[in-house]
Amino acid sequence: MKIILIVLISLLPLFAKASPLPDFPFVIVNEKIEKEIKPDIGTIHFSFMAFNQESILAMEALSRSTAQVLALLKKYKIPQSQLSSSQVYKSAKRAHREGAYKLEILGYTVTQALTLELVDLSF
Repeated sequence: MKIILIVLISLLPLFAKASPLPDFPFVIVNEKIEKEIKPDIGTIHFSFMAFNQESILAMEALSRSTAQVLALLKKYKIPQSQLSSSQVYKSAKRAHREGAYKLEILGYTVTQALTLELVDLSF
């Protein structure tokens, strides 16, 4: 008798049934919230490049471009402290021939990167 009772109790889980969802009513909610706001900070990255046969003339052209940016900042009353600059890179452009080294210099390229952080976009 004990053996039959043990066998029946061990077979009981085979007849159990579970539901993946509860039998009572339930609610599933999905939501997405978006809010459009007006930007108040702007970052502008730009760079200048000048090329000339003479290194000094290339640097002067780069200086003129930078001076024009400073004049625009003054015209629109933007503080110069919002403008940051990287170092000036200068490289020589040389003629190319296969197997030849130390060829003549064709000119000089100078570049400078600038970043303008606008903290008041109300204008």
